[in-house]
Amino acid sequence: MNNLRGAVLMIVSMGIFAVQDLFIKQTSVTVPIGEILLVMGVFGALFYGWLVRAKRQRLVPKDLLHPAILLRNMSEVIATFGFVTALSLTEMTSAASILQALPLIVTMMAALGLGETVGWRRWCAISVGFLGMLLIVRPGTAGFEPNSLYAVMAVFAFGLRDLTTRIAPKSMSTIQIAQWGYIMMTLLGAVMVTLSDGFVAIPVDAMPQMLGIVVLGVAGYYIVVEALRMSDVSAVAPFRYSRLLFALALAVLFLGERPDLLTLAGASLIIGSGLYTLARERALFSQALQG
Repeated sequence: MNNLRGAVLMIVSMGIFAVQDLFIKQTSVTVPIGEILLVMGVFGALFYGWLVRAKRQRLVPKDLLHPAILLRNMSEVIATFGFVTALSLTEMTSAASILQALPLIVTMMAALGLGETVGWRRWCAISVGFLGMLLIVRPGTAGFEPNSLYAVMAVFAFGLRDLTTRIAPKSMSTIQIAQWGYIMMTLLGAVMVTLSDGFVAIPVDAMPQMLGIVVLGVAGYYIVVEALRMSDVSAVAPFRYSRLLFALALAVLFLGERPDLLTLAGASLIIGSGLYTLARERALFSQALQG
């Protein structure tokens, strides 16, 4: 029953993130990216800072300067900048499709960086996933969109963030890590606003979307954590791919996007190889328990 509830929560959270992506895409037309990140970061940091204090934890953890935390925060900044920039400059379906390669990137990084054993089947799945990414990005062809490389940069940085989260000190709680992730987002946004033409007044018609970006981001993250805590990760992880289905539907309905066959084929390869990798990891874990 817990796995079923976790799966439902994961699907709900992916829908929430997809709507947030849509709002970011729409708002970036009139509001600079740095300003969006600054607003998201400030309110997210305040919310999780309040949660940290409510649970009587330290706002400045003693392990904040641990190498894994420093690397995680750095990768968080790069990933956030890359993905939000990709959302603003490329089609939403393209950015969302590339993001689905994240589980494959994490598996590859775990093998190369942590020495985890990855068999030939999963390496083949990773290769297929990269092929799918190439079909979407299309380097060296007439359909190549250079700005899609921001999404590629983001997915690798997200992979490094997730990998360093695995080895982060256990003394730092999930909400402390989330709080400092939003603080880093705030700093990134502040730097971008400073280096640009300064703070721009947010248009009145963009206010509801800005509010939605903040609320949905905080709510989505919290629901993901709850889903992972109440259920087996292997049982709910495949439902992360529902984000692409939501993104595709929203992009077609509200943005008028019409992804071509190569984009759809690339997304299918990424999702298929990712699901195979997750299934293989679950099978290996079951074998280890039985052995």
